[in-house]
Amino acid sequence: MIPYAPRAPAQLALAPVHLGVARTVRLTGSGESRAARRRADSPRETPRERQWPRPWARPREGGDSSVSGFTKGLEKVQVTLKWDPSPSGEPDNDLDIVAATYTADDPYGSPDYLVHFDNRAPDGTITLDRDSRNGQGFGADEAMTLELYRLADTYARVVVGVAIQQDEGRRTFGQVTGSSVKVLDGITELAENDFAGVGESTAAVVAEFVRGEGGVWEFQPALRGYDVAPAEFTETMGRARG
Repeated sequence: MIPYAPRAPAQLALAPVHLGVARTVRLTGSGESRAARRRADSPRETPRERQWPRPWARPREGGDSSVSGFTKGLEKVQVTLKWDPSPSGEPDNDLDIVAATYTADDPYGSPDYLVHFDNRAPDGTITLDRDSRNGQGFGADEAMTLELYRLADTYARVVVGVAIQQDEGRRTFGQVTGSSVKVLDGITELAENDFAGVGESTAAVVAEFVRGEGGVWEFQPALRGYDVAPAEFTETMGRARG
């Protein structure tokens, strides 16, 4: 499986993204990159190599958070993310929400498909509604909607994470000021976290949704930090249990 690659620097056109074939459904560059949309006439570059070898993928637990507890009977939820822009003269911090879907046959294996800034869900059930490359603006900088009730019966688990792009060198949550993530069921806040417990991590799982008995979707709060680049994170984010 080859998940999405790091974004190219702001002055270059974003390299095309290629997702490998998993087991059943897999998207292969079906999403049009943001840089390509902005610079339709610019020549594309070859994908950049990852900036450093994969260090370790053992998750880190923790974080200052408020959660409403184990929640059942969810139909449509939203995950929002915000962070402060970098100080003047410093490289932009670029955080991304990513969702990974897993089938009942292999709920802790490889994702069946991914949804992020450059890839859409094949059935339209998970959508990235807002995307930012620098944390500027009011309200949430990124937002993702998950219509769980529309997911096919073959799907049993959805994991949502946040990854920091590493184009300008290693960046951790502790280096990004004002970052926080919320999980919402309508106007009801299911969870909120400020990444304080995973400050040394470059990516983190922030929520899990599991299909329970009778097909009812359940929310399971989660905060697991990973010290890996975005591409490696998508390979490992769903392997931890509980």
